[in-house]
Amino acid sequence: MSSDLAAAKRQLRRAMAERRQAVTATAARAENLTLGYLVSWGHLTVAEAEVSYSQSESRYHLIGDGRTRGILDFFVSWTGRAETEGLLREDGRRPLVHRHQGTWNENARRTRVDWDSAAAPRTEAEPPPDPEQVTPVPAASTRGTSDPFTVVLSVLDRLAASGRCEAEARIWDGRRRYDISVTHLGEETLTADRPWAYRGVATRCALDFERIGGFDERFSPWGFEDDDFSLRVHLAGYRARLAHARPLHRGGEDGGAVALPAAPLRDRGRVAARQVCLRATRGLSDSRGR
Repeated sequence: MSSDLAAAKRQLRRAMAERRQAVTATAARAENLTLGYLVSWGHLTVAEAEVSYSQSESRYHLIGDGRTRGILDFFVSWTGRAETEGLLREDGRRPLVHRHQGTWNENARRTRVDWDSAAAPRTEAEPPPDPEQVTPVPAASTRGTSDPFTVVLSVLDRLAASGRCEAEARIWDGRRRYDISVTHLGEETLTADRPWAYRGVATRCALDFERIGGFDERFSPWGFEDDDFSLRVHLAGYRARLAHARPLHRGGEDGGAVALPAAPLRDRGRVAARQVCLRATRGLSDSRGR
């Protein structure tokens, strides 16, 4: 009798363990999550975003909404919604459709990309990219691509499974084609610099970004090509040295040449900081996908 009771207890414990595993697996496959974000500049909130994620046993769906706020919205008004739907497969995530719509200073844009086979995805973009303003996207380069949301989710899958953020991906969002490489850099403990900021252990990931096509590479407003080149040299790992020389400007309305005095040493850092700041501000135009 005691042996039968012990066997029954073992079967009950095994059944309960299997039930817990099944519940855990189902919860991992079926998730609903909503996250809110605030973007601050100093103590000013300049933008907000909300991300909603849902997942069943075979599909996933992610929606991201964002808009400018406060003083930034006064100067540069932006709203946007991006949405991705895809399949969960044994070999990872596969996108089915990526949609994006938004307005930038009342200029509306809409994009849709559909993946349904090994062929290049079908793309709709209104208004279409202006070939006079953006670099061309090679037709064959969109094969084997994913949308940005699917790539981020795939990186998070790897991070959850292995504790490391490592990935290489080919991305096409309907306007821009680029490749990324994600490298694991370890962990870092963050401290909160404001009440609502995250604090605690965070994973550090390095991101290498290669433009393929669809980017606006014009210098607008004019100038600052030297600052852009200097920044690219620095990011590539080279050292830049200051040359004490007098710049000579050629051309102009009178076709002549004008020699400009070198800026005093005490002002050079201020001028450089201003130029880098302007380059960073102008960099926002690239994210509009013109």
